[in-house]
Amino acid sequence: MKKISIDKKLIKKLTAIIVISAVLGGGMSFGFMCIDYLRAGGNKGLIAVDESWIQSEGNIVEEDNGYQVSKSAGKITINFPETTYINKFQYQYSAPDFVECNIYVYTENIYGDKTTKKLHDSVGPIAQRSVFNVRNNVSKIVIEFLDSEVDVSLHDFIGDNTLKFNLLLAAFVFFNVFGGLYLIVFRRENALHPGIAAFVTIMIFATCLLVLQPPYGSSWDEEIHFSRSYSMGEKLQGGDTAAVVDYVNNTGWLKTHHESSLEERVDLIRNINHVGYLSGGEEYQYPLQLNSLGYILQALALWLGTKLGIPYYFVWLLGKFANIFIYALGIGIAVSIIPIGKRLLAVTSLLPTMMYLSTSYTYDVTVIVFVILGISIWIRECIERESKFEYKWRIIYCICIILGCMPKAVYAPLLLCAFFLPSSKFYSSRDKYIFKGSLVFAFILLLSTFVLPTLFAPPAVSDTRGGDTSVLRQLEYVIGKPVAYAVVLLGNIGKTFADFVFGGEGIANFAHLGRSAQPVWYALLVGGTSLTDMYSDANEEKYLCGKDKAVALVMIFATISLVWTALYLSFTEVGKVMIAGVQGRYYLPFIFLFYLCFRTRRFKNEFKVENYQMCTMLISTALLSCVMIKLILLPSCM
Repeated sequence: MKKISIDKKLIKKLTAIIVISAVLGGGMSFGFMCIDYLRAGGNKGLIAVDESWIQSEGNIVEEDNGYQVSKSAGKITINFPETTYINKFQYQYSAPDFVECNIYVYTENIYGDKTTKKLHDSVGPIAQRSVFNVRNNVSKIVIEFLDSEVDVSLHDFIGDNTLKFNLLLAAFVFFNVFGGLYLIVFRRENALHPGIAAFVTIMIFATCLLVLQPPYGSSWDEEIHFSRSYSMGEKLQGGDTAAVVDYVNNTGWLKTHHESSLEERVDLIRNINHVGYLSGGEEYQYPLQLNSLGYILQALALWLGTKLGIPYYFVWLLGKFANIFIYALGIGIAVSIIPIGKRLLAVTSLLPTMMYLSTSYTYDVTVIVFVILGISIWIRECIERESKFEYKWRIIYCICIILGCMPKAVYAPLLLCAFFLPSSKFYSSRDKYIFKGSLVFAFILLLSTFVLPTLFAPPAVSDTRGGDTSVLRQLEYVIGKPVAYAVVLLGNIGKTFADFVFGGEGIANFAHLGRSAQPVWYALLVGGTSLTDMYSDANEEKYLCGKDKAVALVMIFATISLVWTALYLSFTEVGKVMIAGVQGRYYLPFIFLFYLCFRTRRFKNEFKVENYQMCTMLISTALLSCVMIKLILLPSCM
């Protein structure tokens, strides 16, 4: 039996990277903790607010253990006897429903001048404590409640200057340092195995993003996707629906009212762990259908986590991690298959929106992964002009595209890319006609899953959330005035195309957590990589010819038109010329193919492939980390 050899140098390098990352992560968090503690000076520890410091205005009743704000607006002012350094400020509350309030912190700037910092806060039934970061010398804090439908009780106002080690900050630094060192130290190995490099890099930074995310649905319709995944997993175990499903479905308010500190994040995690062990009320039933394919791994992970009895927050993470794994694995395989544009595909896969979706409950990951795999096979066949389109690759191609289209059949036109392969790719004329006929049949079958029900049984109201929507009446506009609709369609596509393909809406969007305000860096990254990634698997030059690019662009346009038309029929009010509901993330399954069409032989790249790949992926991960810092780490993890 042959012994498995282990590269000891590689193990030593990997161990060193892990140790360095852990030391820097822990050291960074420890340093921030010490700085905050030392800045407190003589005010270290907890500072309890004395009742004499508090003044109330409006409809507020003073009680034995605090204050009650009635349904009308009210204001509580805390005047500190002298300017006092406050790291974090907290108060306890009790509220039967969600209520918003504004907090005004009167501080001093670096010059010693008086300034006022305005914060937005929210209280509700999810937790009983509000904690917000101040980190400044404070003379006064004002908590102003807006009009609400419920009463709110407040008590125990405290300034917190205690030592606090931030585990999330340590984890963020660890993953980023580890990922960066991995790309630098193993750049030669990564150049030899770019698919493995893409897999590992995605796993590292997607896990970092997962750890930072809040313990509730913050992505597009995530509460719906979670409920469906849980329902499918529940069918495996035959148990009762946990109360956590009701919890997730009823806390959509949190999507736009995020926690503002690490302490609030910890409180929410404790709450979801508690709710996860309770039985729910009404059982959620999700009937299996075509898009159920996109939930299989998430459902299995939720079932496994529940079966093991681990705390429910980690069950929640496990379900999301299933999407991360299939995304990283699929992209890694695609990078290995495709003969050109390997670095471009890796860079595209590390775009913030792509990575954010991979850490969410959604079937979009299944769509993106399998469509990209199918496109990679088609590109491979276009590049390998002299070889035949082998049967095994035909089967894999069709399976990948069809699986990707099952949750969202609007991507069906991409299946027809292989229809335009030249006759030389087939063994005979009969072989060509059979294959191409099968493609057309599969294409029609996919379209029938949503076109036929729309044509033969259009719903009276297509959007149950409200508005004058009707598929039947919209079809009358489309069929009755095709030229007018074509103008509407092209106008809507043109207005959003740049932002969806190169801008923050499409490639730097974290859904309800926000989006990047400077998408130009991402446009430069993908544009520059498209023009400079001139490497291929073999020494001879490989490229997509003009016909191949034309086919790709036509199929992309057909897919975009189907996406917009589907949303026009379902979510746009009758007769409106502005199509509603279309989002940049719908372009992600084919965005790599679009970028690849800009690849040209006119540019020469003299960099070593190992250095080029390292630089492009380092820039990609650095930009991703900047978005994580701005949208998640600083607002809700400090």
